[in-house]
Amino acid sequence: MNSVGSFPPLASLAENPQPQALALPTVAPYAAVRVVAYNCVNRPNNVTEEDQFRTVFQAIGNQSVNGISKRLDLLVVSEMDPGSVTRLTTVLNNLDNVNTFTDVLSSSVGGDSTGVTYDFCFIVRKCYKIPCMHAMTFVRNSF
Repeated sequence: MNSVGSFPPLASLAENPQPQALALPTVAPYAAVRVVAYNCVNRPNNVTEEDQFRTVFQAIGNQSVNGISKRLDLLVVSEMDPGSVTRLTTVLNNLDNVNTFTDVLSSSVGGDSTGVTYDFCFIVRKCYKIPCMHAMTFVRNSF
């Protein structure tokens, strides 16, 4: 074994100066994932509250961080009910005229749930429900 592990010494690379190149597709790099955690207190429940969330989500998308402005990719919510999480997903889809946001909600305990709304075109997800000692079932996602 040489001094750089199992790599060939530089002298042998000089003997074959044209190694085969890999042909990779050109993809615009994503340098950031926008993640937002929000205790929504079972909102939005009406058009006025939807507009308030739309204003917040639009400001998040317009914010430049390290030179990157982009819409959020993952919204982690607590104190939700099924109607409210569906409304949030609709707000995110309508904000940019897309149909790529979807949601996962845990089972409800006392009317409240935890969940995620995410852009499935950007995030590949696996969802597992984990029983725990807390009052609510949490939703675990791995990306």
